Amino acid sequence: MEQTVQILIKNNGQTIEVPMGAQLEEVYQLSGLQMEHGPISAHVNNKVEGMHYRVYKQKEVEFLDITSASGSRAYTRTLFFVLCKVAHELFDPCKVAIDIPVSNGYYVNLNIGRPVTLDDAGAIRRRMQEVVDAAMPIHRHETTSHSSTACTTIRK
Repeated sequence: MEQTVQILIKNNGQTIEVPMGAQLEEVYQLSGLQMEHGPISAHVNNKVEGMHYRVYKQKEVEFLDITSASGSRAYTRTLFFVLCKVAHELFDPCKVAIDIPVSNGYYVNLNIGRPVTLDDAGAIRRRMQEVVDAAMPIHRHETTSHSSTACTTIRK
């Protein structure tokens, strides 16, 4: 017999039972919620977690989309990962520095060993769209290195 856990979906006030170890993606599907833009992340017992987070015991879950501040930040970070992946694919060597927010965007310093052209920007935009359309998973890897405690990769 499969073990289940109860999850309170704060978005609609309903409690559902899901298989123990289910990812938040599955919890969302089982919840019957319809979010126009789909969830990006969720508050799980008031802590923001990604959609791959697994539930093993009773939790309160509130799904977040791009219209929430936390969801918007997660969306923006994801785009930064895609930008870095694409820049390193297209230009070798390449350094990407994402800096302060400016107006309705961010200042990004892209060092490819020469001035960046409009053609370069177009190639980056097209390749980023391909990566997004391919729905490549993003994996977080933790290390014990002193220089970096985590890195992120996007792979097919």
